[in-house]
Amino acid sequence: MVEALMVLGFVLAAYAVVANDSIQTLGTFIASNRHRPWWVLWAFSSSILVLVLLYSWVVNGGDPAYGRLEKFPSPPGGLSWIHVAAPLILLFLTRFGIPVSTTFLVLSVFAPQNIESMLAKSILGYVVAFLTAILVYGLVMRRVTERLQRTADRPVPVYWVVLQWCSTGFLWSQWLIRIWPTCSCFCISHCPESGWYLQ
Repeated sequence: MVEALMVLGFVLAAYAVVANDSIQTLGTFIASNRHRPWWVLWAFSSSILVLVLLYSWVVNGGDPAYGRLEKFPSPPGGLSWIHVAAPLILLFLTRFGIPVSTTFLVLSVFAPQNIESMLAKSILGYVVAFLTAILVYGLVMRRVTERLQRTADRPVPVYWVVLQWCSTGFLWSQWLIRIWPTCSCFCISHCPESGWYLQ
């Protein structure tokens, strides 16, 4: 039963976090490259996924979560329905467009004692992002708008495409590093002490 809950939890968490968050990471990239074959975009994003996981495997000794699950021990008594309910609730909230922190919702079930720390980090992150966005918008937006209006009829320069792909690749890799513990918490907490669930 524990193995079934582990697989179900992993699949639901992986689907839920991708459905909730990935459009923020890859959405504009996909939209601006819709003239390219779908398999090129798929190969690009999939290769970054594989590289992130391989890097984690090699550098962290088989820990796909980059050490972020050390504060989330295996639940006493193993996985239960409440652990699987968290990604299911996340899917429901995502379906109705309700904004929610995927990491907070899924991981808080594994270690309720960490909720205060997770909440403080989330709020601080939102405040920093909001203030940075206002600052960047104020400093850059007028110039960018003027430039885009002046160059709207010209073809997109090659360097801009390269910069877009590089920045999207970096953003996608960072999102995967941040979100992977949310998915893998279902498997890691039930593995042998030697590490990763594929062993």
